Amino acid sequence: MELKTLNRIFLIGFMGSGKSSIGKKLAKLLQYDFIDTDKHIELSAGKSITNIFSQEGELFFREQERELLRKLNEQENIVVSTGGGMPCYKDNVVIMNKMGVTIYLKSTPKLLANRLIKRQNERPILRSVSQKDLDKFIATLLPEREKYYEQADFVLSVYNLTASDILLAINSENKLAE
Repeated sequence: MELKTLNRIFLIGFMGSGKSSIGKKLAKLLQYDFIDTDKHIELSAGKSITNIFSQEGELFFREQERELLRKLNEQENIVVSTGGGMPCYKDNVVIMNKMGVTIYLKSTPKLLANRLIKRQNERPILRSVSQKDLDKFIATLLPEREKYYEQADFVLSVYNLTASDILLAINSENKLAE
């Protein structure tokens, strides 16, 4: 399956796995539009995800993600960076697989914790976790989410890879740009 023949690419994975940074670069490489679902929801709601979670609740946020997913079916030539929990809600990952190609950016709990520790307060699910317990928390939550993430069309381990390495791996394996 060549990714360049598909008009919707979804990057999924745990928060801190690099979906947004890789997504921007991949979109540029393909000359596609880039959509970060978290940023899109924040702009639509006029408030941060943290505020949405505290004022409206996680279920409201998940429904906003699902509604956005339905709208993305009307767009073409897009690279979408999903929120970490988006593929895990209802049948979202199945919908994404039908709409386009899904790529799971797989990482280790330790690497994720190292990336997230400085921005922990920006992540509603991590706000109440102490810094010393962050990697244990991730090591517990990640396997629960991986059963959804691993339904992706492609699984790409990003441990010890730079953004350029990841783009090269995606491009060489899937002939994105010729």
